[in-house]
This record gives sequence, C-alpha cells and structure tokens, in this order.
Amino acid sequence: MKVISIATSFVAFLASKASGAHVQKLPECSLKQSSPCTCAAPSYYFETVALGVIGATIGDVRALINDFYDTYWYAHETPIKKIGPDNTVGSIRTFREPTGDLSEQLMVYKIGQDGSFTQRYQQYIDPAAAANGTKPTFYVTMKGKNVFQNETLVAIETYGCWTGPAPTLAESHEQGIQNAIDILRAGGKLTGITPTNFISTSFPKAAPF
Repeated sequence: MKVISIATSFVAFLASKASGAHVQKLPECSLKQSSPCTCAAPSYYFETVALGVIGATIGDVRALINDFYDTYWYAHETPIKKIGPDNTVGSIRTFREPTGDLSEQLMVYKIGQDGSFTQRYQQYIDPAAAANGTKPTFYVTMKGKNVFQNETLVAIETYGCWTGPAPTLAESHEQGIQNAIDILRAGGKLTGITPTNFISTSFPKAAPF
C-alpha cells in the first residue's frame, strides 16, 4: 500500500505538469526548491523516481547502499577522487566517465531512529564549482524505509535541470536496486519477500524541441 500510495501521488503530480500549470512563475530549481521548478535554457526540467522493495532488514540494506564513497554496489564503479570525510555533508566524490569527469557533492545525509535513511547529492561537471554552491544543476535522493521486519522500501529520485537528450535514469536506478538485491541474496541477507517488479517513471520522456 505504501508503494502504491507513493506512486499514485507521483503520477498525479506528473498529470498536473501535463496541464502546463507548472511553467508559470515558478522559482528556479535549487536544493531548497525540490519541485516543481524551472530551468534556464538550454536546459530543461527533468525528474525520475524508481521504487523497489528489498526483502532484507533496513539495517542490512543501509549498510550496503548508504555509504557515500562506497558505490560499487550500484554500477560496479568507484570514485577516482574523494574530498572530505565519508558520509559528511559537503564532501565530494568524482567519477571518470566517457564524456569527462563527473563530481557529486553530498548535500543531505540523515539516519532516523527507526533506521530509515536519506541521502541527497548534487551533480557537477567541475569539482571546483561544487564548493561554491551557486549554480545547482541536478539532484539525486536515495531513501530507505522499513516496511516490515524483513522488507525495506528503497526509492531513488531525481530532479533538476538537464541538457541534451533525456536520459534513461529510471532504468539505471532500477538496475542499481536489482544489483543491491543480488548482493544481499549472495550474502544470505535476503530473508524477506522481494517482489520481482519495480515502479518507476520519468518526466519528460524526451527532451523538449
């Protein structure tokens, strides 16, 4: 029910965007303005969400995926450079990508008393620009919440300004969650029910002309 409720709310939000009401007098996208928001041309507003239930305890899921510098679980990729202490707001990780180095700065890192967690980071092309924090680009938020004793809801959400063709981030995030499931299964940590499907969507489906 919780997964359905989140997805329903998100679909309703996308429907409101389709009406065109979201394009009038909205603030610029920033860390404080999660959505809806506007982007300066030639960039455009883009968002995705991917939801999955992992049949493992919140503690086991958090130990695997909630380390800012330990990202091997997601796409078998690790940072080539790290600036600042791990899991500390303001720290920066940099990855070597085919199109150039990509850096991400940790903006939010919270763990609740019930074990739930939230991690949000901001993407940058140039690591030197991250410390200034004056030109936000694109944000990724990863959340984990206990559903039952051995089931954990994981959500990976994105929003912000994008330039170029619309990416397939929802598919990438689904694969990341599946990688976490496979690792936990191999380690004998998958003790609960793990559905075989995910819920995901994105807006827009293609870049504006």
